[in-house]
Amino acid sequence: MSLNAGWYLGSDHRRIRSALNTGFTAAAVRSYYAVFKVVAEQICEQLESFPSAATDVCSLLSAATLEATCQAILGCPTQDLGEEFVANNREIIKLTASQSEVHVLADAIVSRLPTWVWRVVIHLPTKIFAVAHRGRFLGNQVGGRIVREKKEATAQGLEAGSDLFSRLADPNNSDMLAEEDLVPQAGVVLVAGQETTTNTISFGLFELAKHPDFQNKLRAEIYSALGNNTTLAYESMPLLNAFIREILRLYPAVPLSDCIVLEDTVIPLGESVMSSRGKPINQIPVRKDEIVTMAFAAYQRLPSRWGKDPHLFNPSRWLDGETYQGEAVGPYANLLSFFGGPHICLGITIDLPGVG
Repeated sequence: MSLNAGWYLGSDHRRIRSALNTGFTAAAVRSYYAVFKVVAEQICEQLESFPSAATDVCSLLSAATLEATCQAILGCPTQDLGEEFVANNREIIKLTASQSEVHVLADAIVSRLPTWVWRVVIHLPTKIFAVAHRGRFLGNQVGGRIVREKKEATAQGLEAGSDLFSRLADPNNSDMLAEEDLVPQAGVVLVAGQETTTNTISFGLFELAKHPDFQNKLRAEIYSALGNNTTLAYESMPLLNAFIREILRLYPAVPLSDCIVLEDTVIPLGESVMSSRGKPINQIPVRKDEIVTMAFAAYQRLPSRWGKDPHLFNPSRWLDGETYQGEAVGPYANLLSFFGGPHICLGITIDLPGVG
């Protein structure tokens, strides 16, 4: 799950980040579990009702994660967003998931153009820009309505909900966000939080389908740990944890990210690379305002970090000590799937219970 705090800089980022953190504490995350449990049960019921033929789980999971995100973050079911918003949301996901090689290349080039050029380009009459603009408008419209409703409920003395927006719109909350800061978060979280989760779960199911023996062992471990309990002690299930780590390693929801250099510096390399002239390079000098691309997916398939078969699904690498045990990278298991530093993904505490 990813939230919009990463789009702010400096003191604005710290202020927004501090406020959003209130919805991702251990106590706050526990309050969302009931929602997630109901949505998960609904998914299971739908899957069981499907015929034995091949099933498109991606669309099913996409709708389910949108529902879970709506209830946990906004405090309302998907149907309250309106048919137009849901349809536009579906169109955004469809377009971003079916980009051609030309579109991918164009995105990479445009993102490196001067800001004034980018501001002109985004107003070109293309379908993807039109859908994106419409999504932003509808997201702000929905977010504004929800914030106003929550403020009115508080003014009437009604008890605030446990969802994130109720916390941040509550005037009695010291971390309350101004409406102009809170409203834009609605549209962003409903797309970013929805598809990152959907894709990760989809790849997990994909690997389980390819490895039925591992699937049976994992199911047995979960049933054994569950017993007569209604909750799971995740830390007591090594196979499940190894599975989660391996899926996050192989299929990071965000395969790469661009960072802007704030000052001239030198980036040391963990491993030397050879230049075109055959000379080893141990560090890379960068200048202020240059863009540095962080290739998370490439890093998470380095043989020096993950063993001799980094391109294969192999959860046992996390159990037999095959993974690199050197300096820590990222907030979890030496992975960069959740970024790191001050821009670490807020959703890590939801995606990984007990982390954060």
